[in-house]
Amino acid sequence: MLRLAREAYATGFLSGEKQQFDSLDPARRPAWMDIRLDDPEDLAKHKIRLRPVVLRSLTGAGYRCLGDLHWVPDHKLRNLFYVGRITIREIRRIIREFRTGSMVSS
Repeated sequence: MLRLAREAYATGFLSGEKQQFDSLDPARRPAWMDIRLDDPEDLAKHKIRLRPVVLRSLTGAGYRCLGDLHWVPDHKLRNLFYVGRITIREIRRIIREFRTGSMVSS
């Protein structure tokens, strides 16, 4: 029950955050959100390392940029092939570092 409550909270939180972000000027979109998941050179330039099979699974599900993954709840990512808890934690860490400025986007 606790797991379900956490997933419901995370889904609602991400949805609300996305709505708030969408109401802002599109020109204020951070550059890191446009890092292409299907461009190995762009990923390498930003020191993002995800297994190729994971990247194929993400792009096959319609996620094209790192910003697309920002709003997706963990349980939806877990439904994809080759995307498990460890991979999701890594994706969340990458996004968190970009959001906090720990990881510099060129």
